Amino acid sequence: MTEDVLEKVKAIHETEQQIVIATAGAGHSLLGWLLNVPGASRTVLEAIIPYSREAMEELIGCTPEKSVSQETAWAMAEATYRKAKKQSKFPIGIACTATIRTVEPKRGDHKAIIVAYDKNTTSTYSITLDKGTRTREEEEEVVSYMILIAICQAMNIEPVGLDVKLMSGDVIEKNSINTSSKIKERD
Repeated sequence: MTEDVLEKVKAIHETEQQIVIATAGAGHSLLGWLLNVPGASRTVLEAIIPYSREAMEELIGCTPEKSVSQETAWAMAEATYRKAKKQSKFPIGIACTATIRTVEPKRGDHKAIIVAYDKNTTSTYSITLDKGTRTREEEEEVVSYMILIAICQAMNIEPVGLDVKLMSGDVIEKNSINTSSKIKERD
């Protein structure tokens, strides 16, 4: 684990906020980062890796049209938020669904959609990676960094100093909306 990651993970563990996180397709390195630093039990309530279609259906309560889509990421984040809310006064749901480099070349983009969901704000981070320029491990690292940034921002921790290895062909989009009324409607 690099110093920049260690510094942010320590800051995360010092907050009162607690997370349930689900990652599918990529972002699994983040789980090791969070769990390998003392204090993880104060922050991480549960980590879910819904890799199979059945596991994803169990998490979100339906079959997603597309595994890697904003709709699926939102459904995952909402499900993780609800799990966190049952266990914490300061819950955050974190979700990532991604498709990165694998054995066979992919026809579509290498991308990840990350959502941080709490009682006030839902922030969506979409990253399309410069296809064919990184190894699987390197793509995994970038996605894990992006999830770490999403967690930091959800916890009001400035992500400055994180050394995300972006390339000129990478495209990142961020969008945040107020979700407090949406949560009240469903509770």
